[in-house]
Amino acid sequence: MIHNSVQPYIHNITTFPGTALSIDFFFPNNKTCIISVYLPSNNPDLSDRTQIQILLWVTEAKNKNWHTIILGDFNSNNFTKKRMKNILFTDLSTNNFTSLLNFHNITTPIWHRNNSSSQIDDIWVSPDILLDIETPTLTNAIGITESDHIIMSTTWYMNFAPSGIRNKKKKQKIYIYEKMTKENWEEFSKEINRTLTPILKDKQIFDTKELNWY
Repeated sequence: MIHNSVQPYIHNITTFPGTALSIDFFFPNNKTCIISVYLPSNNPDLSDRTQIQILLWVTEAKNKNWHTIILGDFNSNNFTKKRMKNILFTDLSTNNFTSLLNFHNITTPIWHRNNSSSQIDDIWVSPDILLDIETPTLTNAIGITESDHIIMSTTWYMNFAPSGIRNKKKKQKIYIYEKMTKENWEEFSKEINRTLTPILKDKQIFDTKELNWY
């Protein structure tokens, strides 16, 4: 979910249906790509295709010198002793992206189910903003979302605060007079009469200057 105060700064939204979402924000002097991801554990082919798409988004943002944040459910723990299953982790590390869980030495499991637990959720950030992001806080989801995933949240200090609701440009009506026909003008005149006649009947005019109001 995007807060109303930053919604007007959304420049573009791209999706990889069912598994990934990329939102480009154009803040003042700050262009940022935020990618939300869900890598399915029961569909390796879809997971691989999703990771490839995410890496394309990351590469595009890097080439444009944008800040980048990747967050979500990776369904894999990058820091277990097991061999990395996701190519995404390898490429993010190669491009100097950092896991906030790893950077802040957070070892608390993010996901629990029966006797199993893991850190399958995470937030990865590009190196240019790593030190501007607070240590994540972990909140039990019981009574909030009732999920078996812990809620992971953080704050990014970016020297920008929306002063209020920023209105997007309003649409304008443009009348193309040269394309008006005689029939169009006649219909327009009838509509004006239908609209103004009741108003004129209800208003008593005491001074001819009041005619200017119409």
